[in-house]
Amino acid sequence: MNGEECELRIEERLREEVRQPSAHELAREKREYGYHAIRKVQVPTGALRVVRLDTYRVYGCPDRRTWYDRKGSRVEDQLQDILLGFYELAVSIKARRADDELKERKRREEERRRQDREACQEANAKLIKQLETDAGAWHRARYLRRYIHATRRRLGTQSLRAAFRDEVIDFLNWAEQYVNQMDPLHELPRSGLFERSGAHQYQTDIERMKNALARLLGGEWASAWKVGADYSPPKKSASDWLYSSRESSVFEVGDTVGDETTMASSGRRSTSVDD
Repeated sequence: MNGEECELRIEERLREEVRQPSAHELAREKREYGYHAIRKVQVPTGALRVVRLDTYRVYGCPDRRTWYDRKGSRVEDQLQDILLGFYELAVSIKARRADDELKERKRREEERRRQDREACQEANAKLIKQLETDAGAWHRARYLRRYIHATRRRLGTQSLRAAFRDEVIDFLNWAEQYVNQMDPLHELPRSGLFERSGAHQYQTDIERMKNALARLLGGEWASAWKVGADYSPPKKSASDWLYSSRESSVFEVGDTVGDETTMASSGRRSTSVDD
């Protein structure tokens, strides 16, 4: 009807009548426990009923409207009213479907806007993360560079020797290379040698960041280099059982390295701060 599906049923009305059980059924009721003879029956009346069911998006029993035979008026005489009723239902279904489609379009549009907003937020978050990473690297490099310059002013022409693998290097020259690779505004390309190795992952990234921040804030000041301190290696003693487990300072370069040793990264003659 009007382009919409409307469910139609034609039913015959029934009348309930009392039924008298037969003698055989009564005798069986006495013999068999749980058996009960039928005492009421539904009898067709010949009266018809036309049922219109509203099944559009129905969860449960659909809405019903009926036209049925009456005294002096049979259902066939009500065809015009029946068709009008079905037409009204079709118009109602069409209006509800249009309203549902409008709501669905709005829901999809809102979902599209939500997804677009989230995508924009994720893209912004990526750029924000990069900006904070760059600014953090620049700030950290600037912070460390100021310390290097202050140390050079304090030492003057003297160098600060440190042990690096099998060599003795100028610690401040090494620190300057490290800071230059860290600084995003410095043109020195990153070699990857100063980055953290992936071979040993004993700490989480958060723990490593906490430890690095603690060092930058001076939390490990007792292990920091001190001007005028004696960093010559202590003499090994057989009775000193702590010697084997002691971790040497990077500034303990040993007695075998003389003042004429060439710095691995400076190109200058080595001069200890204690000389």
